Amino acid sequence: MMRDDFTSVSLNRALVIQIRRVLLTVGAQENGLTSVAKFVELAIREKLGDIEIKRFSHVSTLDDGIRILDNWMKPIGSIVTVSFKDEWAWCDHCEDMSCVHVQYAWAIPEIRKVLEERGLRQSGAKRSNT
Repeated sequence: MMRDDFTSVSLNRALVIQIRRVLLTVGAQENGLTSVAKFVELAIREKLGDIEIKRFSHVSTLDDGIRILDNWMKPIGSIVTVSFKDEWAWCDHCEDMSCVHVQYAWAIPEIRKVLEERGLRQSGAKRSNT
């Protein structure tokens, strides 16, 4: 039965034989690879992750903020500045302290360290009085 959310793909017979051999291994079974379709889907998803254009890239660090390349914004490859103001990181583009750009800034370990050293906190985080 064909479903609307699936389509078929033709593969070289020798490749399918090779995949079926791999599926017989303990490693494949431990990873839930029980069919040629699951194996091919996993391989394609991993490859797409390798070549997919990443949304964000840390461009530079400033004295009072960082610059982030956002490949999903128009025009493609727009630069966004996340400023370090008062107790918060602030996105100058979104005019927000909890947008995806600020979240990305906090996710960069070396930037997070600087933000914490300066006493900044993430939006929604409560300041401890201890």
